[in-house]
Amino acid sequence: MARSPRSGHTLLEVVVTMAIAVLVLAAIYGAIGFQLRLAQSGRNVVEHETLVRSIFNRMSTDVRTAVALNDPGRLRRPPVTAGKSSSSTTASSVSATGATTTTTTAGTDLTASTDTGTTQAGSTTPSEPVQLPLAVIGDATTLSLFITRVPGEPFGSKTDESTRATSDVRRISYWLNEKGLWRLEITPATADDALDLEKQNEDVARLLAAEVQTVEFSYFDGENWTTEWNSTTTGVDGVTPIGSPRAIAIKIGLPKAGGNRDELVYHRHVIPIVTGGGTTQLLVGGG
Repeated sequence: MARSPRSGHTLLEVVVTMAIAVLVLAAIYGAIGFQLRLAQSGRNVVEHETLVRSIFNRMSTDVRTAVALNDPGRLRRPPVTAGKSSSSTTASSVSATGATTTTTTAGTDLTASTDTGTTQAGSTTPSEPVQLPLAVIGDATTLSLFITRVPGEPFGSKTDESTRATSDVRRISYWLNEKGLWRLEITPATADDALDLEKQNEDVARLLAAEVQTVEFSYFDGENWTTEWNSTTTGVDGVTPIGSPRAIAIKIGLPKAGGNRDELVYHRHVIPIVTGGGTTQLLVGGG
């Protein structure tokens, strides 16, 4: 018996099959590519946020350790004027000659009136403004901090570090230029260039983040935000420095994650200073 010839695929069937296979492979490739792009976008966002957190953490550590000579009597009540009633009590001690030498008023500063001047209770009022420690000095684009930190130089790996003179007080400065955000640490703070706040030596400084394109500092005095701060500025008494601000806000601009350098994303972080005094104020009213 003769065998019938085996039927084969026509050219049209082969072309259609190949076209379907190409479409399926294209769909799979597109799905894989889309997933890879999503994964890369997620990695870019994570790297961006990690960089921002590391910058703010570094700066927060420095800001919180800023030391200043804050005025313990920053909030004072105005003195009671003669002829006005007051709920506070007054005690006077009279000398042998009958002259009043000491007057103590509840709710006000303890003062002693003598022929030689006015002295506060337990100490003598300085005649010149106190300048140290400097604590926080900065403007909208630069920030200098005088901080206290346990020195780690004696525990270094270099043999000559154990004999170096160290100090727990040091100066740290931040500034921005075309290369990025810089951090300079001068130790100890008594070095010759510690008080040269205009000096920005990149040879001894460290590039904190080259990605940062803009930086802006602002300072909270307890009531308002300002773009400049100097902890050595004296308060209303004309002698005591205002010390550190209540908080420092840092705003940085970085390129968008995965985008071009012209498209910036801004991040703002507020760092409270628990020992900050802010501006000296007078309490008005109250018993």
